Amino acid sequence: MRYLHPEAKVEVLAGKAPDVELGLRIADNDDGVDESRKNAAAHADKCEWLREGLKNVRHLVLDEADRLVESGHFKELDKILELLYQSVERLQQLQTFIFSATLTLDPRAQRGEDGANKVDALMSRLKFRESRAVFTVDLTKEPKETQNDETEEQSVRRAKLPQTLEFKELVCSSDKDKEPMLAVWLLRRFRWGLLLRPEGGGYASRVAAEIQKNAAPRGGRIIIFVNAISYVQRLFSVLALLLESPSASKVLSRVHMSSGGNQGAPPGLSVDVLDLHSKMRQKDRLKRIERFRKLKDAVLVCTDIAARGLDVPDVSAVIHFQAPRGSEVFVHRSGRTARAGREGQSIAFVAPTDVTHWNKVYRAIGIVKEDIERVETLPEEITAAKEASRLAAELEKKVHQTFKQSNEDSWLKKAAREADLMLDEEDDTREVGKSKAPSRVLWGLFQEMQARLRRPPRPSGSVRLSKKQRLQVARRGR
Repeated sequence: MRYLHPEAKVEVLAGKAPDVELGLRIADNDDGVDESRKNAAAHADKCEWLREGLKNVRHLVLDEADRLVESGHFKELDKILELLYQSVERLQQLQTFIFSATLTLDPRAQRGEDGANKVDALMSRLKFRESRAVFTVDLTKEPKETQNDETEEQSVRRAKLPQTLEFKELVCSSDKDKEPMLAVWLLRRFRWGLLLRPEGGGYASRVAAEIQKNAAPRGGRIIIFVNAISYVQRLFSVLALLLESPSASKVLSRVHMSSGGNQGAPPGLSVDVLDLHSKMRQKDRLKRIERFRKLKDAVLVCTDIAARGLDVPDVSAVIHFQAPRGSEVFVHRSGRTARAGREGQSIAFVAPTDVTHWNKVYRAIGIVKEDIERVETLPEEITAAKEASRLAAELEKKVHQTFKQSNEDSWLKKAAREADLMLDEEDDTREVGKSKAPSRVLWGLFQEMQARLRRPPRPSGSVRLSKKQRLQVARRGR
């Protein structure tokens, strides 16, 4: 809405949506707005004030048009169009704009209800001033003068996705290795690769060479896409612990632990980890998005609810941790980065079981497999990341189990009080001892993980020398 003229007025109609503020403000009753406007979308045919307001409409814009013609949405679209066409004074006054990033993507697969092509199904529902006034601007086709040195496949790829978007793959040996490989990528970006001195040789110089070769930026906003809400919740907790994020306090507070530790602030960048999925309340989703916008360095773990309509500036990379369900989803996910001429990366985490599916996605979009750059990792990074990832996952699991057990115990005590029953004092004493034991185990795991994260990876077979041993080696060298 920041691109509108300052004097432009905006009215929002939504079905049973709460009053929220997201770039614009929906007026409330104190400003004299009829309560029925909040549910106008659901009862549009009964709103005379809406019909009156639509008389002078000049422009109809249908954004995300591919979603409007998906199965189950035709009825809503037909109702909206019927109301509009009945309300306007003259059909000739109405100019229609249709926008979609994927409406014409792989037409064989783009079928609406009754197996009809989506484009044809949409066009049949719209009324235009006259057939000769219909124009199609297809950005999936490059001008002929720019295609001289390109194959048709390369031209299609360039047009459908931004030229500033870089495609990469991080190949994993199995599905289980995806989390350690994600840990390698994130820790190199936010932790291990920042404070190293390349002149010292060893791992530091090798990482510096790798960073220079891949021109990988440091920090930034990262979006990680997964396919299930349950996995968002788990991965959010694991990454919050792994990156020593401020959100780690939220995870540990469930068992009355603090993330302060005894080793001071974490090295590298202060990066927050956030989660986003459809089971959140709308106001909580908006808070997450607004916080993500304000943070310079942040990781957002989300489902495909964030694949569309999320405009966050300067998203450095989009990670497809789990393969998108189709080429449309891949395009929309990747569209969260490299926006408005900026650079960005779309990184696919590919396990052996994903190869066939990813090849289908690439073919549908026109991406040439050979043009995708592989993200290289070092053996010592993988070893260190596997250990750190294992500790973070184990800590998250034990926190979850302890929290669940604590809730069950609280329920038992509450039920006993309501039934006017007294618990045995010996049982109560044993319960206190049990409640302290998990905290000691959890605290030990947390400290072990913290120590691993703050220690740069070392090549296998290398031995860490004490200060005294390093002095002895230095004297012998003289």
